[in-house]
Amino acid sequence: MRARMALASSLLLPLAALLVACGTTGSAGPTPVPTGAVGSPLESSPSPTGGTVTSPSPATSGSPALTPVPGGPSTSPDRPTTTQTEWGEIVDQLPIDFPVFPGSHEATGDPTQGPISGAFSAPSDGLTVTQWYEGALEQAGFSTAVSGPFEDGSTVIDSVGATTACRVQTTIRPLSGTTLVSVRYGAGCLD
Repeated sequence: MRARMALASSLLLPLAALLVACGTTGSAGPTPVPTGAVGSPLESSPSPTGGTVTSPSPATSGSPALTPVPGGPSTSPDRPTTTQTEWGEIVDQLPIDFPVFPGSHEATGDPTQGPISGAFSAPSDGLTVTQWYEGALEQAGFSTAVSGPFEDGSTVIDSVGATTACRVQTTIRPLSGTTLVSVRYGAGCLD
């Protein structure tokens, strides 16, 4: 019993010092910033027709600016990070105004597709989701071409914006009870 008391006493002082050094008041983590869509969309994203939609900016802190790292997050809202794929250069996250099927949840993409800009689990059948995305992308200013359904029931919507450099590929794959939507958003849509 006495040994336990001695052990507790010897740990109490360092623990108290650690709490004082780290601080015990204030926020427990970063303040969330509303995005308006599922996932982590771009802060400023051009629409395919040339306009720009800007999301609210997070509060600036008194911290000094960090030096950008190649391949790391972009410090410019005009040019987010991108990834080169065999399909072409894509942005690493979807723009805030990209249409999301109602009731969808953020998902991981299909590993067979490689890098994507975003993925969603849609609570409906493949045909309904395909028709919805075709209409939503056309309403957003894209022209669309639907391929499929393929052997696995999937469809692919290839979309082009105001210029041929602005391309979006939306793959819709029915799974048991849900539909996976994987999107490659071309970096050419940012120019």
